[in-house]
Amino acid sequence: METPKRQRDLLWDVRRSVRYHNRRRAWFERWHHGTLILAIVALSGVYDLVAPAGIAFLATNVVCRFSDRASDHKMFSAKFRMLEHKLLPERTPEELDGLDLERLEIETDEPPIKRLLDVQCHYELWKATRTDYRHVPIKWWRRWTVNWFSHGTYASKLPQPVVPSPSSTQLANA
Repeated sequence: METPKRQRDLLWDVRRSVRYHNRRRAWFERWHHGTLILAIVALSGVYDLVAPAGIAFLATNVVCRFSDRASDHKMFSAKFRMLEHKLLPERTPEELDGLDLERLEIETDEPPIKRLLDVQCHYELWKATRTDYRHVPIKWWRRWTVNWFSHGTYASKLPQPVVPSPSSTQLANA
């Protein structure tokens, strides 16, 4: 594979991964803050009937470790962002081998990927960087459950956009 195309493909994958982990981080942070707010409201209530609900919300937050998972995705996003900065200048094939290996090392530590969310991030990046974007409808209930279920079979049937071949100035601006 020619070097500029290989570098574009790698940069595309890294940028998609940054978007993916930012979305996962935000989702876990919403759960963390939401369960804490509900627990505070329930435990500060005058009625003894809602106190068990507050305890349940706190227990859910502790057991599910929402803040830890958000922190993990923040770390992955930061690692991919650093890799993206390394990819911006022109690279030799040997340097690209090293950067590709670095990407694979980051991916080995990742939790399992939510496939439909990954495809949504692909479409989002496609829309942000290309003029030939075409909307692919995804049902509302799949979009709402994308962080709970992988939807792998469904995601594999969606049309996959090709990795773009913009000029280097468009790559730096995305």
